[in-house]
Amino acid sequence: MDMADWLCGMQNLMFLAMDQPGMVVDLLEMIHVWNMQRMELVLSAPVDLYIRRAWYEGCDFITPGFFRSAVLPRLKIEAELTHAHGAKFGYICSSGTQPLLDAYLEQAWTY
Repeated sequence: MDMADWLCGMQNLMFLAMDQPGMVVDLLEMIHVWNMQRMELVLSAPVDLYIRRAWYEGCDFITPGFFRSAVLPRLKIEAELTHAHGAKFGYICSSGTQPLLDAYLEQAWTY
């Protein structure tokens, strides 16, 4: 969502997520594919920690349902890729996280 917010504008993306969620999911998938390619390159070097910017992925900007269906599956794949390369996965989301705590725990990415 962070990259999508910068591309679309935060207010525009919030409205799109409510009015045209399929379009936002398609955009997130394009960003995810690009990000996975970038991650492969970065993680090919000796990396201890990979940090994902997620400043705008909290429930101040999207609903918990949209997070679970559109963001979380891609986030899990990115965490798994990071762990497969022997690195830890850091996730920076500093606001609107309380409604997402159960979703974070269900994924059990921390190992």
